[in-house]
Amino acid sequence: MKIFPLVVLTGLLIGVCSASDQAREQSHANDIVASLVVGEAVWLSDGELPFLALYTEATEASGNAVLLMHGTGAHPNWAEVIFPLREGLPEQGWAALSMQMPIGAREASFDEYLALFPEVPARIEAALQYLHEQGQDTVILIGHSLGAMMGTHYLAQHDQSKVQGFIAIGLSAADVPPVSVPENISKIRVPMLDLYGSDDFPNVKSTAWVRRSAASDNPTFSQIEAEGADHFFRGQDAALLQHVSNWLATQPTEAN
Repeated sequence: MKIFPLVVLTGLLIGVCSASDQAREQSHANDIVASLVVGEAVWLSDGELPFLALYTEATEASGNAVLLMHGTGAHPNWAEVIFPLREGLPEQGWAALSMQMPIGAREASFDEYLALFPEVPARIEAALQYLHEQGQDTVILIGHSLGAMMGTHYLAQHDQSKVQGFIAIGLSAADVPPVSVPENISKIRVPMLDLYGSDDFPNVKSTAWVRRSAASDNPTFSQIEAEGADHFFRGQDAALLQHVSNWLATQPTEAN
């Protein structure tokens, strides 16, 4: 997969019709690329438009990788949840690819974000292809908040054999047409970790039992309430990394 200079893409991203806010994606990309310290910027394509992803090789090659999906209005270098995992997991043998998810305008409503879900699968497919081209045979999806919802949406409707597991962080059991998280979870058969904080958003905590019930036919589903963590694991980066690392260590991979 080619790495394209940012200047080449500026004209491509802005002015092309798309539900995702391309100008906002471009603004995020400009800021990230100008100050990037960990990993490298790569440009992927969903078949119509390029989008930014950040790739960090594992300290020791293992053939294992995680694909990180941020939450509402965020970006692939988001300081909360995404960056701690993007930085920490490669030190534990997991390459990390953090991708720009479709985002709405700054004041976009939840319904407007639901309208972006059809754009998600093509981006995930492009990211998975990139990881496989890098020699990563085992890929675990990790989504935070809306990114976790998008992960359930993708897995429920596509070939799950392309990934070897799914970690949902701060996932609610939203059931708002056309997206039903409980229904999506009921279709997931890959190993799944549902991780949320004891101080998480009420709609995440109160629906933990709904998610457990929806996953009743998946014997590889597990759920953890992280003590003292809020929705963004503020001040809990080390604990977040530990929870994720512990679960990854239980999964059958190239290295385990």
